[in-house]
Amino acid sequence: MARAWFRRDRWDRVLEIEQRLRALEQRSPNFLNRAGAYCFLIATIASVHALRGEMDQAAALRDEAMNIMVAASGPPERCERAVRARLGQPDRPGKLVQRDGLRMSP
Repeated sequence: MARAWFRRDRWDRVLEIEQRLRALEQRSPNFLNRAGAYCFLIATIASVHALRGEMDQAAALRDEAMNIMVAASGPPERCERAVRARLGQPDRPGKLVQRDGLRMSP
């Protein structure tokens, strides 16, 4: 739902979702770790804070989202190797070209 509100520029609604998420975390410690990967939701909330000029809050949430993603999926280098394999490019440092809608740089 946060993504829909974000796309409609209803940042107030996204921040309401953040409040509810934090309330769940208060009532049930480690809720985010047990309930599944909420990295995209938290990254969306971080984007709202960044767009509002709240850069410290945005950075903290960005880091939180990254930590959840790494815990669930492994380090970012693992994802980069998977994208390189899909594009048929060698597993080495360097810039990836855009193909099939994917673009990634090291």
